[in-house]
Amino acid sequence: MEEFWIFIMVVFIATNSLDKAKSVKIKLEETPLKTFDEIFGEGWWDKGEAAEDLKIPAPTNFGQSVHHQIDRQNNQIGQIEPNSTDQLGQIEPNSTDQNPPLTESDHSDNAKNGEEQNENIAEYKRKQLGLNFLTLYNWKRELGQSKPKKYPHSEQKKLMKRYYEIKGQNPKIIDKDIAKMLKIGRVTLFRWKKQFKRQQLYPLSKQKELMKRYYEIKNQNPKIIDKDIAKMLKIARVTLFRWKKQFNDVGHSVEENAVANVQEIGSSNPESF
Repeated sequence: MEEFWIFIMVVFIATNSLDKAKSVKIKLEETPLKTFDEIFGEGWWDKGEAAEDLKIPAPTNFGQSVHHQIDRQNNQIGQIEPNSTDQLGQIEPNSTDQNPPLTESDHSDNAKNGEEQNENIAEYKRKQLGLNFLTLYNWKRELGQSKPKKYPHSEQKKLMKRYYEIKGQNPKIIDKDIAKMLKIGRVTLFRWKKQFKRQQLYPLSKQKELMKRYYEIKNQNPKIIDKDIAKMLKIARVTLFRWKKQFNDVGHSVEENAVANVQEIGSSNPESF
């Protein structure tokens, strides 16, 4: 019974809404449409003035703003000569340009960073292919794709000295990490290690100076080990061992009489080494 009354109410509401919609439609049909002149009044549309308005846009200060902004940027970046023969704008040498030209060291750093990025890409591809490091390097050389950056001999020597200093301070560090610290490729470091011998990195006078310092430290503290002395001298332990053997071969004892060794090295002929 309750459902019957709900149905009656729904039918009543729907019928009432339909009647209202019909009455609104009849009123709209009976209402006459007004023209634009009746709504806005006569003369609201002046064809002559409208045509002129369409032809000539309203004046703006957009162009002045753009030129003003460009002038401000030129003053901040550096004055550009307008009468220059260069169509792109010649910057005068006495300009107030705040960006100085790149120096030789900047170019060197950029080249080193580029080489390091190339090495990282090559390493990623090598791992994907499952190739040995030396195999990939040899293939690149055979195909003419391996073109290492040219370093002056003095620069190579300086970097290799630094390599052995780092190796002496931390023998467990691997060459890959040292190459990153020196900003060179691992292939370059590997080639230089074969090319240079440690004794070539230090002239005989420098070897004498370091060995004198070694014996002085040993004389002051006989219990100190060579590993710690090598760190103090910033040389590799292997280098210190080789120099000790080299000096022993010419008649210098190492631990027995450190004071005498200092005197003998100081008065010795460099050619004897």
